[in-house]
Amino acid sequence: METKTAIKARIKGLVVLFLLPLFFCNAQSNSVVHLSYNIKEPFKSVRKIENVNGNIDFHIDNEYFQYQEGKDEISKIEPACLEDIEIIDIGTLLRLSWQKKKELLEKEEKTGVIHVLTKDQTFDKIYLYEKTELGTIERYEVRWIEKIE
Repeated sequence: METKTAIKARIKGLVVLFLLPLFFCNAQSNSVVHLSYNIKEPFKSVRKIENVNGNIDFHIDNEYFQYQEGKDEISKIEPACLEDIEIIDIGTLLRLSWQKKKELLEKEEKTGVIHVLTKDQTFDKIYLYEKTELGTIERYEVRWIEKIE
């Protein structure tokens, strides 16, 4: 009797072990955005600037994003994971941002207290995906900033 219970427990553990990576590959929520740097095309303009302090600035169609060394993370992504992630372009990001701000405004109008969301407050996390010259995929956790000085 104990061996059946132990076997069932091991099987459940193995199932969780194999399904857990699929969950992380497919992690997409309303407050997490997966943005294309050069995976989806076309863009009017795309530019990446690596600073001496380790920070990386990304310019995509007049929108600015920043990776901060030591504060944000960079990870390599398996190409198979990209199939399960909804990677959006700048136009979609701007529409989602506008929609989220509009919903917040409508909700707060009822209470009489209005908050204005800045770009960096619109989403909890923004991941930016870059296809490197070697063909690998890198994922940067970035902040959406107003302007790069």
